[in-house]
Formats: sequence, structure tokens, C-alpha cells
Amino acid sequence: MDFQEFEHLIESAANEINLTEDVIFDDEDICAIDLDTEGLVIDGNNHVIDGNGKSSFFNVKASSITLKNIIFRNAYCEFSGGAIRNEGDLTIEDCKFCDNTSDEFGGAIYNAPNSKLTIKCCEFKNNKSDYGGAIYLDSNSILKLDGSVFESNT
Repeated sequence: MDFQEFEHLIESAANEINLTEDVIFDDEDICAIDLDTEGLVIDGNNHVIDGNGKSSFFNVKASSITLKNIIFRNAYCEFSGGAIRNEGDLTIEDCKFCDNTSDEFGGAIYNAPNSKLTIKCCEFKNNKSDYGGAIYLDSNSILKLDGSVFESNT
């Protein structure tokens, strides 16, 4: 599935999305997808979302968003949140973040001021950023972390 098809699937207003194939970024005109549907759950079923080093994946703008069983790979963002920029209330479960990059804040995830991030049983490997190789927590943001592994993030 290409990134544009994935964006249309998310915009379909479904409350739960189950991936049945990998998602590959292949369009220069599309950037991070806004997640603004309250209570949205995306289950990747262990499929990959690959940014090809050209795009970040999500701007979380709603509360009660859950991402699970997804492999986030090769995302890029110039400023904040290589793979994900969280401005809401985000739960991430059983996901892997590999080789994601941000030039400034949060190689994998940027947690914006006054946002909440819960991470359970995830793996962060080889993510890069000037500040927060894997995760950057901005002022007054909250992180709950349980059973996760961090390796070679710079």
C-alpha cells in the first residue's frame, strides 16, 4: 500500500484500522498524516510503515489514539518527531522504531508540550536526532514507559 492509500484509509473515519500489508512512502507531495479521530486504533499486525528517509508518519492531534503492532522504519522529519509528533494523548504498544531521524528533536517521537505518551513493550533502535535520539519530551509533557528496550539511539 502506498502512503496516499494509507492516508485515505485513515480519513475514512473508521475507529479501528487493521493493516494487511506494509505501507511504503513513495510520493514526494505527501507528508505526515494528521491523526485527529478520537479513539482511533491502528493495529499494524506487525507490518512495516517505511518512510524511505523522506517523510514522518503521524501528527497526533486527538486524545485516546492507540498504535500497536507496527514497525516504524526510515522516517525523517526536519524539525521534530522523525516518525511521530504527538500533540495529544497517544498509547503505543508492541511497536518497533528503527532507523528514524529528526534533525532537531526526537529521532522517533517528539512529545509536544502538555501532551501524554504511554509506551508499552516497544523497541527503539538506531534512531537519531540532535536532542532525544529515540524520544524527546518537551515541557509539561508526560511519558509513561513500561517494558521497552532502547538500543543505539543517538
